[in-house]
Amino acid sequence: KDKHNKEIYEGDVIVQKHGEIKGVVRFRDGVFGVDTGRAFYPFPAYKDIEVIGNIHENPELLEEG
Repeated sequence: KDKHNKEIYEGDVIVQKHGEIKGVVRFRDGVFGVDTGRAFYPFPAYKDIEVIGNIHENPELLEEG
């Protein structure tokens, strides 16, 4: 669950540290983690995360800029 007690699912877009880190929740090598596009961080490597949408309903969240 995120910092607002919302359940986190694969495909969710999450942010940490007030938007400084953004990524997509993925299942890889038997674990869930966050794919930032540059690295994959298994849970619970991130703390204080917040779900801001998902890749299916909000693909624009992953666009740079």
